[in-house]
Amino acid sequence: MAQISIFSLNSRGIIKNYDKIIEEIKHYDIILLQEQHIDKKQEYIQKYEKDTNSKAFYSTDETNKKSIITLVKNSLQEFVLETQVIIKGRVISVKIKLKNKTFEIWNVYAPAAEGERLEFFKKLFTETQSKSSLLMGGDFNIILDEGDTNKEFNLKNYISFVKMRIDRQNYKDAHKSLGTQNIKYTFTSSNNKSRRRLDRYLYSAIL
Repeated sequence: MAQISIFSLNSRGIIKNYDKIIEEIKHYDIILLQEQHIDKKQEYIQKYEKDTNSKAFYSTDETNKKSIITLVKNSLQEFVLETQVIIKGRVISVKIKLKNKTFEIWNVYAPAAEGERLEFFKKLFTETQSKSSLLMGGDFNIILDEGDTNKEFNLKNYISFVKMRIDRQNYKDAHKSLGTQNIKYTFTSSNNKSRRRLDRYLYSAIL
């Protein structure tokens, strides 16, 4: 296998969006899903596996909304070395060895509540310190510069912290590395006035 395709989506629940989710994700090799509300809906794990021809790795906590699922195509299972919950309901790791190269893919779902973000990102970047070949994808619930929003950008303490750790640990933003010219917002407010890029892929420079 020469390459793998990865897709990330915050679906804001499963049941009412299930058919739409499947249509959007089914062609990708590795799928990172956030905010799945899976606490009492375990049957949807099996449905995901069947409808995407994948194996599901997931984590949830007592709040139900803090739920993430990583789907890995069955054709890739021989390359999966291990999986691990890094932060319960927030971060899952899948370690893969492909063409003699070992790397990890982390599914990340950062808190929507602004007051919880700094603590979360401190935990996250503490865990990443020992990782040399890592791709993190998901809903980071953060804007890092004025290009991530159509509103006024305010540099807050947790944003400064994340920017510092990204620079110190030499992570690259896939959107910017690909030279994408058009801003792609991933969140739009209900009144359609506020747009933000909250979802992103960060990867080790060595990859």
